[in-house]
Amino acid sequence: MAEKLPIITQQSRFEVIPLAEVDMLELQDLLSEEISAWRTILEWDFRRTAELIQQYAGSGLIPGLALRSNGRLIGYGYYLLRAELGAIGGVFGSPSLADPAAAAAQIFMLLFSQLLANTYCRRIEGQLFTLTHSWENILEEAGLVPHQRFYMARDLNLRADKPLIPVRSWENDYLPAAANLLFSAYQCHLDAEISVSYQSVKNCTEFLRNIIFMPGCGVFLTHGSAVCLDAGGELGAFILLTQIGPHAALVPQICVRPNLQGKGIGTSLIEYACACLHESGFRRVFLCVTGSNEPARQLYLRHQFYDIQKFSAFYWVREK
Repeated sequence: MAEKLPIITQQSRFEVIPLAEVDMLELQDLLSEEISAWRTILEWDFRRTAELIQQYAGSGLIPGLALRSNGRLIGYGYYLLRAELGAIGGVFGSPSLADPAAAAAQIFMLLFSQLLANTYCRRIEGQLFTLTHSWENILEEAGLVPHQRFYMARDLNLRADKPLIPVRSWENDYLPAAANLLFSAYQCHLDAEISVSYQSVKNCTEFLRNIIFMPGCGVFLTHGSAVCLDAGGELGAFILLTQIGPHAALVPQICVRPNLQGKGIGTSLIEYACACLHESGFRRVFLCVTGSNEPARQLYLRHQFYDIQKFSAFYWVREK
């Protein structure tokens, strides 16, 4: 459902600099703080993503801005604009500040205002982890409805249960069928409202390809990524894994066809993945789930996952 046009009235409290004009050594120092926050709070190695941000910012390839206060950079943010979609890719305020939320709020409001001013941009969305502060109040101040998501973890110090259902190792040849399955499974699902990634087969294909071939969700792990086939040999479910730290993995996507849910397939995929990670020396595995997706959340809780933090997702659609 389209939301009313937010009214952004807050004035900048800091010196605002276009991201392309920032001294890259200064940005590197700020990114080092962000890398430390991702590692400490989320056990996520953010270095490769930080390198890409610095590279693209220095080349003027991503729109964004930074804030300076008392002669140093204290925060930055950027967005990606593709066709009619504006995706806020990241916002970070230095944890060394007395109030990093103030800097982050200012950056978010300015980025959002830029996207609102672009009449070609019909939709704005993003997901923001809690690195130094909560995002709910900031999103609400911008006139947005935050959707609560959970970052969950499972310790891998114990051997996983044996899968109840036959599981096959992932092969990239499964990608087209996985994209079709993902699209059909997320019809009428809140996650498809939050993210355009689930709103077409084309978008699902791009989303899965990014997991497998791009570093944004970590380094793809073939060992542990798996599929389940139905009685007719068609793809019925799959799970994908990535490495986000020296001993930490992520489940960026798990999907079970709706008519096969409740038959132990999700359980088998999770336990198979955890067994593979355990034997490979991983100590923890993480995943994200939308709070309102109670069946999935309960499944993860039953399988020894526990909450690390709540974070916020949002979207806005321009009224026609």
